[in-house]
Amino acid sequence: MKLSTTLILLLLAIKTNAQLNDTTHVERFSFIIIDSLNKEPIANALISNPFERTTYLADKDGTLNLIVKNDFIQDTLYITKQNYFTKKICLKNLNNEKLILLSPKNNSTAKKIQPKLGSKSVTLNIFERNESNHYLGLSYQLQPFAFLQVAQKLNTIAEGMLNSITLSQLVFLNDKWVPEDTRYPDDSRSHSYLSMQQCSFKLRIYSADTHTGLPKEDLCNEIIEVKNFNNRNITVNLKQYKIMVPKGDFFVAVEWIRNDENMSKTTYNDESIAFNIASYRPFIGISTNEGPKLNVYGLTFFDKWEPLDNLSPDFTDLAISAEISY
Repeated sequence: MKLSTTLILLLLAIKTNAQLNDTTHVERFSFIIIDSLNKEPIANALISNPFERTTYLADKDGTLNLIVKNDFIQDTLYITKQNYFTKKICLKNLNNEKLILLSPKNNSTAKKIQPKLGSKSVTLNIFERNESNHYLGLSYQLQPFAFLQVAQKLNTIAEGMLNSITLSQLVFLNDKWVPEDTRYPDDSRSHSYLSMQQCSFKLRIYSADTHTGLPKEDLCNEIIEVKNFNNRNITVNLKQYKIMVPKGDFFVAVEWIRNDENMSKTTYNDESIAFNIASYRPFIGISTNEGPKLNVYGLTFFDKWEPLDNLSPDFTDLAISAEISY
C-alpha cells in the first residue's frame, strides 16, 4: 500500500510540474493596430493563426494582448480588416513591435455615384425557403470550420443596384429554457433557448477577379453588420448603401464575427474523452437547388479564396439570394 501511495504522489508531482512548465513557458505580447496614414487605432481587427485555426479580435482601441506557448512562437499571424491590406507577421517578431500598421486600400471599385435606374428588378439565386437541411459553419470531421468567410457567386445580365440580400440560417425553434445552475430549481438562473441563438455577422459584397473568377475587391466600403434575432430567413435591406454590382459575376459573402456572443460549442465523445470544438453563428443554409456548377467559395485562415469542392456533386449553391434593380 505504501508503494502505491508513493507512486501516486510521484505521478501527481510529475503532473503538477508539467502543468507549471506548461504555463510558464509562454510569451506575452501586447500591441496596438493602427492606420498607417492617419495613425489612428483600428477597432476590431481580426488576427488569425492559420496553423492553429484560432482567431483573436482587437478591442475598440486597436489593442490586443496575447499569451502564446513557446511551441507556437514560429507561427505567422494574419491581421485583417475591411478596407485594409492584410498584414502577415511572425509571432517571434512581435517582441520588437508595439505598433502594427495596416495600410488602407484605395478602393475605386466601390462606386459612390447616384444610380439612375429603371423600375425593373430581378432576384438572383432564388431558393426554397425552410427547405435547407445542410449548413455551413459547423465543425466538420472533428475539426473547426476551416473558413473565415463563405461567398455565393451570382451573375447578372447588366449593371444594377443591389437592393437586398436574403439568406437562410440554422435556427432551433424551441422555446424551452435551459438552466444555468441546477442549484436553482425555480428557473431563476435560466436562459431562453431562443435567446442563446442570437448572433451578428457581416455582409461583404465583392467583384470577381477576371482571371481567377474568385472574389476580389469590396463593392461597398461601409461595414454592413447584421444583428439577427432567431429568424430562419434573414432579409437585409441594402438600399441605403447604394451598392452597384457590375454586369457578369459578383459575390455575396458572410463574414463571421468570431466573438464569445456568437460562439457555439459542439461536444464530441471519443471513448472516455470528451472535448469541445467552437463554431460561430450563423450557420448558413445550403440550397436544395442543384445548378450546373459550384458557386460557393471560402476564405481560408491563410487569406486565400478557394472553392468548397467538398460540397460537390450534391450541392452547388448557398441559400443566399439577391434582389437587383436595373
